[in-house]
Amino acid sequence: MTYGELAKRVAKLRHRTSMSAQAVGNAVGKNHLSLFIPCHRVIGAHGNLTGYGGGLARKVALLELEGHLACDFSWPS
Repeated sequence: MTYGELAKRVAKLRHRTSMSAQAVGNAVGKNHLSLFIPCHRVIGAHGNLTGYGGGLARKVALLELEGHLACDFSWPS
């Protein structure tokens, strides 16, 4: 799921017409329960890896544990 997709879902739940993907990214970044609320699954709009409080290497490791391949994602430049 991308930040944009997540923003659309939250906006719908809050009966709003839209919500900023950046606002969702900021909220996800403040998530202290990353194993219970799996924010490592949120990726950028074009399949790129985006920030993760535990570092991108840990994000990739968690995604690989779930059966995803690191080559499915692009690293930020």
